Amino acid sequence: MDRAYDTILQTAVYARDLTKREGVERYRYVCSRCGEEVVLCTSEVISPYFKHYKGNNKVECEDYFKTIGSYVDDKRSNLSSRKDKERVDFYFDTYQKTFCFGIKLTGDEIDKLDNEHSKLILKIPSNGLILQSVPVNRNYFVPDSSVMLAVDKFALEYSLKDHVYEVFSSDIAQPSIFKASEDDDIFRSKAKLIRNSTLYVNTKYIAIFTYINLLIPEGLNVFENMIFTTMGKQFRGVIFEIDKKSERKIWNYEIEESESVMLLWPPTQRVNGVINVNSKDVFVETSFELAPHRNINISDFEKLGDSKVVLLKLEDKIKIHMKNAEIEIKRSQCNPVPYDALTCDITSEKNHVVPGKCEELLFDCYGARRLVAGQRVLLAKGSEIRRYLFGYLATIIKAESPRAMEGEQLLQDLRANYRAEEPFKPLNCEAKSEVAIEYLKLCKSRGSINIAAKRFIEEGLL
Repeated sequence: MDRAYDTILQTAVYARDLTKREGVERYRYVCSRCGEEVVLCTSEVISPYFKHYKGNNKVECEDYFKTIGSYVDDKRSNLSSRKDKERVDFYFDTYQKTFCFGIKLTGDEIDKLDNEHSKLILKIPSNGLILQSVPVNRNYFVPDSSVMLAVDKFALEYSLKDHVYEVFSSDIAQPSIFKASEDDDIFRSKAKLIRNSTLYVNTKYIAIFTYINLLIPEGLNVFENMIFTTMGKQFRGVIFEIDKKSERKIWNYEIEESESVMLLWPPTQRVNGVINVNSKDVFVETSFELAPHRNINISDFEKLGDSKVVLLKLEDKIKIHMKNAEIEIKRSQCNPVPYDALTCDITSEKNHVVPGKCEELLFDCYGARRLVAGQRVLLAKGSEIRRYLFGYLATIIKAESPRAMEGEQLLQDLRANYRAEEPFKPLNCEAKSEVAIEYLKLCKSRGSINIAAKRFIEEGLL
């Protein structure tokens, strides 16, 4: 058959629009009629086509596709009936050192399966051992969000919803490769099992071996090498990155240059890996050319001149997927979540002693630095200390402003620092303080007056 359904882009695709390399990712393409996995086949004799993975080419599926036209509006196409098909992925928790399956269902699917009193059963097909049996309802599932099912027994493959997923290789020298999303810290995240046979440069991966005594091939930039026990078995994990493209395969994976896609506008909120925007116009920058139904699920977009910036028209959801670059953008209201404003105290000190049981940072003309308990700090003008409790800003301590001098102290400071004097002449104003009256009497007898003091008296500041 010449067309299938792309579970990543969630749209219909034609075999002739794809290359062999784009068709090797397991579980990505399914038959739009029966939902079974299909693979892309190419040859020099006939044009590219899809066939069922198990080899059971179904006549009814072929006859079904003969009645369907080309890429008409997906809302009218029979191919759109599976546009919200669930996704099942296998994850490795890099912090907990555990494995789990992630299942994502739409709201309609949850309600349909709930009405049928269905259960989601995770089991080991080789011996029929049931690991998880979860009723499908809105108590356990949230629409379009992954629900994690922990795996506590080791097997090379598992079955879920009558589909078998091979997650570990019977070849002990062949690792399972996992990749975290770009927004996650790979050392503290749930990394997803990759399904294709290609690794990309400048991308962090995790290789999981079922046998621990193996040599790591050359050409890898290794960040962490760990041995851990889970599911009653020892594993070896290697967090690594490949610096440059190579013709040599690593663990039977080909090495290629990576691609990138970045949202430029508008400002966004990200929920469960999906970027939510409240705008019809979306600007992205990609390192590759966008091709409808090949690496993007829409056809309404415009490239801006010779740049790599593209204007996308967002109606409901946009998915872009090319090699290691993937992004999903959804139209939503993006209403801010109500919250209680946290307030902090503001005080002033000249000499500060850092107490214990809190975290304090000093901000001054040299930048910011952490303070330690018992440390004494002289706060200069423009500097401040910020005190944090349980990660929240609790107090701001500013430099204490020096008290303004007045009276005799101000007069002595003026005479000490501004020594210029002039012949005394009666002022055109009256002195407002006893200090000023006594000083003017002194100046009259001496025949001279301090210029700065005279100005302060005339302005009523002394």
